Amino acid sequence: MNGIVLDGYSHLVILKLWIMLSQKEIGIVYETVLGAPRMEEEVKISLKVSRRDVLLLSQIIGRGVMEEQAKGIIAINMFDALKNLESDLLNQGKFSSEFMDRWRSLTISKAGG
Repeated sequence: MNGIVLDGYSHLVILKLWIMLSQKEIGIVYETVLGAPRMEEEVKISLKVSRRDVLLLSQIIGRGVMEEQAKGIIAINMFDALKNLESDLLNQGKFSSEFMDRWRSLTISKAGG
């Protein structure tokens, strides 16, 4: 598969342009990229990661999704898909229900305070 290769200068130009974009413009860029052909196709990703990394990745996804949804950048259907991904990660981590109850109470109290 062919890709676009950018030199260091091009990366800086893109970064500067990205920083200068308003939230509305970033939302338009996201919509454009996420609406491109074949972006709805499912792909299988096989990972071997530690349970620690599963917890961290699920937290990153959960918090990122909430922030982006609050800004109005991602659509509701994308929000649901990413929340499902977060849940799937935690389920595949095969944590005990007792651990998950404690983890949820910790993350909820941390988010609230």
